[in-house]
Amino acid sequence: MENNAERRRPLPTEEAPTELMSKLLYSALVWSVALVFKRNVRTILRPQKTIALRTEMAYRTVSTAAIMVAAGIIRAHLLAFERTRRDEISSEPDRASMEKEIREEVFNKWQSECYQEPDTGRWTWRLIRNVKTWFNRKG
Repeated sequence: MENNAERRRPLPTEEAPTELMSKLLYSALVWSVALVFKRNVRTILRPQKTIALRTEMAYRTVSTAAIMVAAGIIRAHLLAFERTRRDEISSEPDRASMEKEIREEVFNKWQSECYQEPDTGRWTWRLIRNVKTWFNRKG
């Protein structure tokens, strides 16, 4: 029986995750309004989950919520929300403080999305209770 390391396919380039995020978030200001529908959110999370699975060398049966937290990858629909909000405040004088508030709001949404569902993410919640702390860790 082969283990994860043996079955893992290498990424085509080291920039693949960054490249994927650039493509996913291209013109996010236009299409982010469509993310109120769960079907659209699931569609945009599919390629992001693939990158997270490869990064963490996990099986595809791991829930999307759990693998995204473990890999420390902010979900694409939340990043689209963040970009939209940042564009709205682009002309504000105290933009830097507002951007910190927006990022905090993104972390709060991520935390609530991951851990409010009763079937998925419960094991991850035992290990990683605060998404923001996990995301900002060193090393």
